[in-house]
Amino acid sequence: MQQPAILARGPWSPERVHARWKEEQYEPPAQLTQAADDAIAALRDRGSPSHDGLSARLVDHEERDGELLMELQPMRWALRLVEGGAGGAVDIGESPAHTLTRELREEWSVEPEELTVEALVRLPHQLVMVVGLAWLPDGAEISMDPEHDAHAWWPADVAAWPDEADEPLRRMATLLAASA
Repeated sequence: MQQPAILARGPWSPERVHARWKEEQYEPPAQLTQAADDAIAALRDRGSPSHDGLSARLVDHEERDGELLMELQPMRWALRLVEGGAGGAVDIGESPAHTLTRELREEWSVEPEELTVEALVRLPHQLVMVVGLAWLPDGAEISMDPEHDAHAWWPADVAAWPDEADEPLRRMATLLAASA
């Protein structure tokens, strides 16, 4: 199994992040398909949003001439739930940099004043995350969508984070801080 790692480190402005999409959809092994089916059923059983569809799978990436180039492939959205994956998803044909802005709008009802793509990070369960940094305008107020019941701002020092921050999240934050 590959270790968690920073695959690429920016920052890049959204205009310097490019996605090329493969036409064929990713076909996972049968056990992953079953695990995704089970995860969707568990969400549905507890009354959580349980939609499924397509999102993106990172096939390859390259840093070239100050740009981040990613090759993406359509993948079943629910596969992100296997072994703890979560977060917003890149829509088919969408740039991951645009996804960051869209997810802020959809889930928090805010528009960033400025946005950068900071890193491409592989998490312990092999999910690859595009990490962004957004600056909100003065006076911006968030309004959470129904998927969220609370939010909090945590300190920059990962060691001072509350107990609710799980180990994979702490490792990702530590990796990003160490590479800055």
